[in-house]
Amino acid sequence: MKRLWSMTALLACTGGGVTQSIDLSHLDDVDEDGHPVETDCDDNNASVYPGADEICDGLDNDCDGFIDTADEDAVGLLTGYTDADGDGYGAMDAELSDCELPESSVEIGGDCDDADASVHPGASESCSTTADDDCSGTVNDPDALGCSDWFIDDDGDGHGSGEALCLCFGEGSYSSASDADCDDTDPDTHPDAIEICDDGWDHDCDESAEACRLTDSYDIEDAPLYLQGTEAGAQLGLHLALADDLSGDGYSDLLVHGLSTEALLWVVEASGHGDVPLSPSNTLQPSAGLTSIDSAWGADLSGDGVADLVVGSEAEGGDAGTVAIFLGPLPESFDLSSAWKIWTGEPGDRIGETAWLGDLRRLLFREFSWP
Repeated sequence: MKRLWSMTALLACTGGGVTQSIDLSHLDDVDEDGHPVETDCDDNNASVYPGADEICDGLDNDCDGFIDTADEDAVGLLTGYTDADGDGYGAMDAELSDCELPESSVEIGGDCDDADASVHPGASESCSTTADDDCSGTVNDPDALGCSDWFIDDDGDGHGSGEALCLCFGEGSYSSASDADCDDTDPDTHPDAIEICDDGWDHDCDESAEACRLTDSYDIEDAPLYLQGTEAGAQLGLHLALADDLSGDGYSDLLVHGLSTEALLWVVEASGHGDVPLSPSNTLQPSAGLTSIDSAWGADLSGDGVADLVVGSEAEGGDAGTVAIFLGPLPESFDLSSAWKIWTGEPGDRIGETAWLGDLRRLLFREFSWP
């Protein structure tokens, strides 16, 4: 075909003095794509010209010398992922982009373990594994299969409250599997706490501040605290009294009388549980002038902030009784020689019978005369 060069025909009509200009530049753009043959690398194909979109057709559409995927500006490429474990999800770092993809490729990526077919974005997170089953970036997500309710335990007493999160394990502030704490700001108030009678506070969260009242019959095995004598005939429990903290461990103590040859009185932690042995408890040993205990009380007599022990022995056969005060905290074992104050009555006084008026800090000794 003969090449037609651009030219402008200038026609002049002398009669009318009119000049007309005609643009003939299109005559060198055969495919009429707007690009002349000088810049168009294929002037017979209107889809090929500088600036055209490079597409997968085997042609250099944009005339930059690169064809299809060899051109980094190619558009409309197919995208897929290599799926090594056959679970339908491709590996995160195995993206494919080409005009044609292998049959083994898949459309969805994001597989965080492409060597394990049970791990992929469509899997269910399970508490029974240590893997990130659903590729969420977190192992054992909330609400995973097999999860259980966990609650916030603000006071660290092992019992929580409020809304639960379903977790595989307790974690962070959601550390308690119990939501039964009725006061999560007080570590001494929770379902396992020891109820203190008549203080107006529901320590054990049973919706009652007077849970110490017995309203039914109980077996000895059901008792939260029970003691057994160390020898036959000791009559453990002959007398009982509840005292302030005599042993210095921060808990109230139980005073237990008996007739054992090893001790006259045991100081037992009142907050104990189950079968509590007597041997490690603070004990008052028999000694001259003190062969039995008729009464015992514990309170702070000396005003030093530590409870003290008052014991009384009225003696047998009308002999003079004895009252002794032992300053706390008590040692593991002590006898009458350790007393801070000792009072001894006349024969027949039975001075060992004592009464305690805590607010007055006085001992009243009841005296009796034999007929």
